[in-house]
Amino acid sequence: MDAFASAIAAVPAWLWAALSAVSLVLAVASLAVMPRLLIALPDDWLLQPRPGLAGRLAAAPPRARIGVLARNAAGGLLVVLGILMLFVPGQGVLTILAGLVLVDLPGRMRVARWLLAKGRVARAVDRLRGRAGVAPLQRPPEQGRGEASPEGR
Repeated sequence: MDAFASAIAAVPAWLWAALSAVSLVLAVASLAVMPRLLIALPDDWLLQPRPGLAGRLAAAPPRARIGVLARNAAGGLLVVLGILMLFVPGQGVLTILAGLVLVDLPGRMRVARWLLAKGRVARAVDRLRGRAGVAPLQRPPEQGRGEASPEGR
């Protein structure tokens, strides 16, 4: 325990202040952006097949490829920030979910379905969408309530 206390004491005060400021900004941003992203999803989003990044880039005209790449970069950033928010104040799981909505990576739909199968996350998303007057997300029929896993069992 002494080693931990001395390691914490060795961190400069300016770094603690910077980390606190980043944490506050992430918490406020996630509260502002995440609900809008989750409400904007079509209710059958989890049921629609999605092409991967290579498929989207091949099908997109040259100017639209920049948008596809920018959306994927933003989604990747949201996933990273969501993982960070699991340890600092903020809506970590919802931010990861919003990042998965934007990226075109293999397995992202499987992870999104797994996250949305979790009772608390599914109830929170459905309650949010209900307050906005939007239908709840439809889930695949093979997915039991909270029983699915990323491995697709």
